[in-house]
Parts: sequence; C-alpha cells; structure tokens
Amino acid sequence: MKGKLVGIILLVALTASVLTGCDDKPMTIEEAEDFYQQNETDIQTVIHYLQALDYESVGIYIGEGIYEGDDQLILNRSYTMQKKPLKDEPVFEAASRLHENGCHQIEYDTETNSVDFLLWRSGEVGCGIALSLDGVRPPAVIYMTSCVSMKETGWYYYVSDFNKWRQQQSDSPIDP
Repeated sequence: MKGKLVGIILLVALTASVLTGCDDKPMTIEEAEDFYQQNETDIQTVIHYLQALDYESVGIYIGEGIYEGDDQLILNRSYTMQKKPLKDEPVFEAASRLHENGCHQIEYDTETNSVDFLLWRSGEVGCGIALSLDGVRPPAVIYMTSCVSMKETGWYYYVSDFNKWRQQQSDSPIDP
C-alpha cells in the first residue's frame, strides 16, 4: 500500500512538472541567444528605460508575487528599496512580452556592470543573459559561476549558482 502511494505521488509530481513546463536543466547558450534574437526590440526598450531612470541599482520584477497585488514593479534598490508600479505603457508592454517569453526578472546595476535578464531558475540556480554596461568588462551578476560571450557584442550568457559560488568563495585564498 505504501509503495502504491509513493508511486502515485511521484506520478502526480512528474505530470505536474510536465504540464507546468518545469525543467531541471538550465537553458543552453544557444537557447539564450535565440531568446535575445527573438526579443531584441523589447530588451532594448527596457534597457533604455532603466538607463534613463538614473538609478545605480533597479529591477523590474514581473508577475513574481513578491509583493501582494504587484504584478509588475520597479524596485529602486539604490537607496531606499522603494517600490513603485511600472506605469510607462511601452515599457510595461515590453516587460510583459518578455515575461510571457520566459523572463522572470530584469536587473540593472552599475556596480555589477550589468543589465541581466533571468530566463531560467530552479532553487538556488539560475541562468540568463546579461549586457556589459561599459562594453569592456564582463558583467558580474550576483552569485555568477559561469559567464560566456554571446554572438551579440557586449552580451553574455551566465549561470548563477549560490551554493557553487559560496563553495568557490570558501576555496579561494584570503588576502592578508
């Protein structure tokens, strides 16, 4: 009886993951480049908007339910963690399309030299694409463990893995 119950639970979990599109494997660089090519206009619209805000660090969080009642919002992390709805209609529409096409969040950060678009995540691991703001240094997305140049100049495919990043930090020698 116990074996049947476990089997039923596993079957339900597997069916749910197939129906919801859950995938335990991160997207490949080729899939990330396809995402960029298919969404380039919306990506550029969002980037220009974020740069014009003149914040050091700001994010657009789309349909995440981070804050009750907020579907899309801008969170100014530079000073006050101030949140506000995304009211610019063309940017709202661009961000909505990016979300529909698989983008979970967008973060602009001058300190990390990046605008990153999180395209896949599972637990503490995520991957996506990031633009180098200065066009010289690669972006430094938080907890990034891998960063590879894409075909498009200034763009990178990245993987962020908190646990792997933490292990790398503990393995590095400490400067005296």
